[in-house]
Amino acid sequence: MNTSTTFIPLLLLVLLGCASVPVATKPPALPDSYNPKYFVSRDGLKLHYKQYLPDTSITGVVLVAPGMGGIRTNDLDELGFTLSQAGYVVLVLHDRGTGYSGGDRGDISDYQLVIEDFQSFFETTRSTYPDKPLFLLGHSLGGVTSIRIARDLGDKIKGVAIINPAYRYSAQSGPSFWTYVTYGFNALFRPSALTVDMMSNEPGEATQPEDKEEFTARKNDPLIVKKFSMRYMMSVRKIMINAKENAGFVDKPLLMIYGKKDAYIDHSGSEEIFDAWKCSNKKKVVFEEVGHGTYVANMSKNIILEWLNGII
Repeated sequence: MNTSTTFIPLLLLVLLGCASVPVATKPPALPDSYNPKYFVSRDGLKLHYKQYLPDTSITGVVLVAPGMGGIRTNDLDELGFTLSQAGYVVLVLHDRGTGYSGGDRGDISDYQLVIEDFQSFFETTRSTYPDKPLFLLGHSLGGVTSIRIARDLGDKIKGVAIINPAYRYSAQSGPSFWTYVTYGFNALFRPSALTVDMMSNEPGEATQPEDKEEFTARKNDPLIVKKFSMRYMMSVRKIMINAKENAGFVDKPLLMIYGKKDAYIDHSGSEEIFDAWKCSNKKKVVFEEVGHGTYVANMSKNIILEWLNGII
């Protein structure tokens, strides 16, 4: 067999899959009625955050790390309003390159920049509320990000809540063989090109109607980043695979929440994180008929509030 007759079509197929997608460098335009809040990163990026403030005295502060691709403006309103009415300041940071924050959409040279952004935001918040207990709350990728941040912050935090942490993906949510070939090519030759489309398919894996509805809404929302570079994905992977090890260093109370109907995350990994957590003060809530999305945080609002009050 002539090897060129098989190699050339294969190469063309890979190159077709590697077609360039321009990287957007600016966030979407703000609605006229929206009053944005910003924090400036160490390298000068304006990072947006949404805040929920109590009308009465402040009990504590909750900093929220969202999942991959960012968060829609009102995704956590139910949780935010519930906690703020109980005296908690809730701050939801839009990661660099997502939402209304500055930065290239979908391409970061190193996810450590996101970690440093959150740590700086934490220190700024701590100086604003110096006598208040501070908590971390993370969903999905934000869950394992919160674990990594908590390891560094040590006694500066009061506790950590994680929801459907993205430590181990489920086997059914993986890409096809040819998609892996494309990923490999771009990882070697085009690491900054937008390669991985997290929303290329309909949510066929998801079984819960709330997950399907949220998938569609996120796919159509300009605040959500859909495509990512290979260097971004490989950097994120490092945070994910080290989540269990990082958990072993966090000696602060833990609240873990996950849904058994999560089609994207293999929660045997979540169980490993829970078991590895250093602090013995830890609580786990497992929903039998619940999936993955940010709606899980909203439906868990009273559980989260009770946990917060129990620690304070």
